[in-house]
Amino acid sequence: MAPNAPDQLLRALSLSDAPVESPFPELEIDLSEDDLRETAYEILVAACGYSALSARTQTKPRAGFHTVSALTHRGLRKAALALGSKRDRPIHPASKDKKRPPTTGEIVQYQMRIDEESETRIRRALLRAFSQQVGKPVECMLVPLELLQFIGPKDFTNPAHYDRWKKRQLRVLESGLLVYPAIRSEGGDETLSQRVQKMLDELQSNSEISKNSEEWNAFKIAAVAKAGQSTSGDHPSSKLHWADGYPLNVHLYLALLLSTFDTLEEGQLIDEIDEVLEMFKKTWGILGINEVLHDLCFMWVLFNQFVAAGQIETDLLLTAQEHMKELAALVNNHVVVNGAQAVKDSLTTIHSWCERRLLAYHEIFPRGAPGVMEAILSIGLSAGRILAEGAHQGATKRKAKDLSSFESDKVELYIRSSLKAAFAQMMETTDTRRRSFKNGGVQRPPLAVLATDIGQLAADERAKYTPVLKNWNVCAGGIAAATLHACFGREVSQFVTGLKQVGPDVLQVLKAAQQLEEVLVQIAVEDAVDAEDGGKSLMREMQPYDCESSIEKLSKEWLLGALVNLVEWVGRNVEHEDWRPKNTREGRYAESAVEILSIIDETMEAFFGLPFSSNPQYVEQLVSGVESAIQLYCQKTLAGSGKKERYVPSLPPLTRYNSSAFKKIGQQLQKNKVVTPGDSAANDSPRNEELALICVRINTLHHLSTEMQYLGKRLKQGWRNEAPSRGELQSGQSAAQSMTFMDLAKELDKGVQDLIEIASYRVAFFDLRSVFWEGLYAGGVKEARIDNVIEQLDSQLQVVAETVAPSLRNRVVGALMKSSMDCLVLVLLAGGPSRAFSLDDADLLQEDLFLLTELFTAGGDGLPEELVTSATAQIQGVLSLFSLKTADLIERLREVYPEADTGSTSLFKSNAAIVPRTTGNWGPTEPNTVFRVLSYRGDEEAGKYLKKTFNLPKKVAAPKRE
Repeated sequence: MAPNAPDQLLRALSLSDAPVESPFPELEIDLSEDDLRETAYEILVAACGYSALSARTQTKPRAGFHTVSALTHRGLRKAALALGSKRDRPIHPASKDKKRPPTTGEIVQYQMRIDEESETRIRRALLRAFSQQVGKPVECMLVPLELLQFIGPKDFTNPAHYDRWKKRQLRVLESGLLVYPAIRSEGGDETLSQRVQKMLDELQSNSEISKNSEEWNAFKIAAVAKAGQSTSGDHPSSKLHWADGYPLNVHLYLALLLSTFDTLEEGQLIDEIDEVLEMFKKTWGILGINEVLHDLCFMWVLFNQFVAAGQIETDLLLTAQEHMKELAALVNNHVVVNGAQAVKDSLTTIHSWCERRLLAYHEIFPRGAPGVMEAILSIGLSAGRILAEGAHQGATKRKAKDLSSFESDKVELYIRSSLKAAFAQMMETTDTRRRSFKNGGVQRPPLAVLATDIGQLAADERAKYTPVLKNWNVCAGGIAAATLHACFGREVSQFVTGLKQVGPDVLQVLKAAQQLEEVLVQIAVEDAVDAEDGGKSLMREMQPYDCESSIEKLSKEWLLGALVNLVEWVGRNVEHEDWRPKNTREGRYAESAVEILSIIDETMEAFFGLPFSSNPQYVEQLVSGVESAIQLYCQKTLAGSGKKERYVPSLPPLTRYNSSAFKKIGQQLQKNKVVTPGDSAANDSPRNEELALICVRINTLHHLSTEMQYLGKRLKQGWRNEAPSRGELQSGQSAAQSMTFMDLAKELDKGVQDLIEIASYRVAFFDLRSVFWEGLYAGGVKEARIDNVIEQLDSQLQVVAETVAPSLRNRVVGALMKSSMDCLVLVLLAGGPSRAFSLDDADLLQEDLFLLTELFTAGGDGLPEELVTSATAQIQGVLSLFSLKTADLIERLREVYPEADTGSTSLFKSNAAIVPRTTGNWGPTEPNTVFRVLSYRGDEEAGKYLKKTFNLPKKVAAPKRE
């Protein structure tokens, strides 16, 4: 079929559900379906004859039009068997007496929708007509003329109804005598025809003409003369030809046949079809119907009703096909002469309707519908063969031999055509996917998706359609596979042409093409068992896709490029990450982490689609590239957060207590202290935001660490699945070990810890600087307790609770507790000249420490008690010094720092003792700790000792000007 055939089929498909066009010519005269139905009934009543009409006048209700006899017409009994009673209807609605079954005549009257008034009119008029023509056969009666003679306006309750009835009778006469005469004579016939036409026109326009008038009698004579003409020109003929002209006679007979369908159940033949058809046979003489025309008309009615009733009653098609076979036999026996063209037109219409649907059966029968499709296929092929045999009559033996594979060739045409149409529709979707793929709307390459869809189409074809189609073509499955292989092959060929490098999308397409080809070839091979040539022709048709060489050539280039792009992506994108938390669970970590994991996942997925994915060398290359990218990500994440050391303030120079200076400092602090409602909240916002940003970084590295362990397991499993042999597994043990990403996970976890410490030190020493490092105990313990610090810390803990991943929350809070303790220790030991402590402050400091630890334990809902106890051990040791008297502190210093005794006995400043070195290991036995507690002791005794022993000044001298 031509490449553009699918487009033509899709256009034809739009007509497939339209009502099927009748093969019989439409009547050129104004006769509606109701007119034809009523006229057909009148002819039927007349055809039943005088005896039947007389029986209807008797009082016995069982009398009918005729006595039902056994069927004589071939095919009618088959119709009854195929479409027999499917209903349980005890009393037929046509019955005049509900206590008895209806007669055949009553059923026909009911089916043809003839009311009782009309039936009575017809019967009485025909009885009078028969009474005046005793002994004459019904074929010598001009029924409309007799009805016009014996039915008048008084027989109608409504004059308008009579006028319509009269005009119908005159139109029927005009149609049968003048428009569609069965016998056309030349010469004098023209004059007679003109005279009849003129009289008909006058009767139609003049309703006052009496039936006893000369005009009426003249019309009767002319009409009978016209109807009585014979082919030889003799007059009169043995019968009157007024309703047997084609196609009027066919339309009238079709009206009768349509009444065999139940008026209550669409698509169902009535139970009494045998008796009714036998009755209809009585009209053959009047209508000029023979066995050929009957089979033709009934075949068409069955087929047309199948279409009109929703195309589900397959029994109608089977019965229609039986009549078609009868026609075929008559055609072959040269019985058909005058009706040959009508037979050809009917078969052509049926064949064309069926073929339109079969050329696109995937669209028409999306779920398979084997019963309906098989029935349509059967009758369509039967009609086509009869037409083909008719066309080949008289042809050479060589051409006649071609018909031996008629059904097989037709089915192959339908398979290829429908699959090409289905493929064309798939390509429309693929073109849409291509545009979306270019814009990033879909992730999987459209051709790879198309290959999957075609594989599904092939599976559906094999399951739903091939079992039906194989009844006429044993290679149906192989033909379908070859057709799909060729359709997709053109797309693959265009795709491969001009490729310069391979990416995940290219690899997916080529691998999908290989997989699809394997499936289609397997179908063709299995189907070839029944083929005459063993399927060789189909195998030759399925030229292999040239994908392997392209994959091998471009795969290595892809791996290197993918890893380079991965590192470059990190370099470009991480620096632009805003690190702001989102309102979702996934929003606890950065979008860039989600993206890089997605890229790695896609890279790994694509990697195991490569032909060398089981090679340890390339696995190690993949692992190394991924590690480099994640390490760079970790470095850039840490680099944007600074170092924790930068937040720890420099320790101020030590001085001894100066009472006057301390009072001035306290007064100045009180003077500068302004407490305004809302200030704390106003300052919290930027601090909380900064903490949240660092928390997202923490979550992100932790998420990467977790995911890398998972990716390591997945990579290892994927490699094992791809490795084809145990030997290759053993040779790649080093690669398998490197797949765990354990070192990378440790590096990420260290980065998490660094960020936690940075966050905690930032909070304690930077975000809370004004209330903690600068404000706590400044000017005196009682004037600046720890309440403000706790309030600010609580705000920061809320940020931690809302932002940090649950699995990390205790680590972050614990680090914040430690940094808070460190800051508190520095406030106590290196708080500068604004701070001084007395022995009375010891209990207050213990209370503040208790309040601070309560913040972190949260009444049992916070950090574990043992963790808090461990974290406060150092500061508890420091606070123990604050409860010692000054003399005891001096003694403690001498114990832990013997050099202090040297200074105390010196008479000169130059011989003052050296101040203990600051180690940062604060504790009750550490010399520098004891020395600092003594330095901040706010009494004269401590000041004199420090002056005498260490020559410690009261204040730091201002720098000299140059």
